[in-house]
Amino acid sequence: MSIVGSILAHKFLVAIALASMVAGGVVSNLNTVATMSFTVNSGISVTSIASMNFGNLSPGESKDFTSTATINVVTPNNYTIFLTNRGILHDIFSNFTVVITGLGQQKIVLNLEHESQTVNLPAGSYSVTITVSLTVKNNIGHTVTVQNASFLAIGLHSAAEIPPAPVKHHENEDEDDN
Repeated sequence: MSIVGSILAHKFLVAIALASMVAGGVVSNLNTVATMSFTVNSGISVTSIASMNFGNLSPGESKDFTSTATINVVTPNNYTIFLTNRGILHDIFSNFTVVITGLGQQKIVLNLEHESQTVNLPAGSYSVTITVSLTVKNNIGHTVTVQNASFLAIGLHSAAEIPPAPVKHHENEDEDDN
C-alpha cells in the first residue's frame, strides 16, 4: 500500500472513531421510554405468596393463622413441598403444623416430625390455602426476631438444598451485659 493509501486509510479509521463517539453522545441523550423484566418458567412458579405475620408471641402461646398463595405449574411433575428454616422452627416451637389445601384433591399436612411431602401436580393454576397452627416452647429464655423468613417451599429440590434464614437472637433484657 502506498503512503497516500496508508494516510487515507488512517483518516478513514479516525473518521469512523469520531462518528462512533458522536453517535454515542447522541445515544446518551435518549430517554428510556420502556423497560422490561421477565422470567421464563419451565416448571413451577408462585405468583402470590402467603405472607403471615405471627406478631408478638409468648412462651407457651398457641395460635392459628391462615393465608392463600397461587402456584402455577407449567410442567407436570413430582414436586416436593417442604418446611424451610427447620432449625428455627425446632428451636422456637413445640408444635408447628402446616395444612395445605387446594392442590387438586390433596390435603398436605407438614409438621416438625413430617417436614416434606412429594406430590404429582398436573399443569394448571392452584389457589392454595395454608393454615399454620403453632405453639411456642415454654423455655425460650431470650427474645427472637424473625422477619420475612420462608417457612414453606415447593420445587424439584430436596429440603436440604434451601439455605436457612438469618435470625436475630437478643439476650434477656434483665441480664447485665457487663
